Amino acid sequence: MRKFTNFLFVLSLSIFTFCSSENQEEIDDSIEIEGNWLVYNGTTFNQMIELSNGIMKRYGCPNLPDGECDVVFWRSFDGDPYSDCETYTIEDNTFTRTNCVGNVSQEYPTYECEGNKITWRDDSQFNWFRLNGDIDNCNL
Repeated sequence: MRKFTNFLFVLSLSIFTFCSSENQEEIDDSIEIEGNWLVYNGTTFNQMIELSNGIMKRYGCPNLPDGECDVVFWRSFDGDPYSDCETYTIEDNTFTRTNCVGNVSQEYPTYECEGNKITWRDDSQFNWFRLNGDIDNCNL
């Protein structure tokens, strides 16, 4: 009976693990975080974040507050960042960011949509969408 109980426990744990991690991917070496990401604030993509070689640059939507900046706008955008002094590292599923005045924050991203969407486990930020990724089927 004990073997059967252990079997049921392992089976239920396996099913729970599979269901709870469905459609989410932890950060790993196969998913590249570097590149351009759009920040969705619930209404529009209000900024773009560029991650490159440990430097984080932020670009603001120049059409706000009256207009919107959609994916088409950002793909043709050729402006200067409003912030280019932040740094970042990614290690052990932790995104560590140092802002321009030296404050450090640690955030815990989870990938969705085949690595084209980042949600933040502690809801500290809006969702990020990869600029040149396939995000048509991703929930905003």
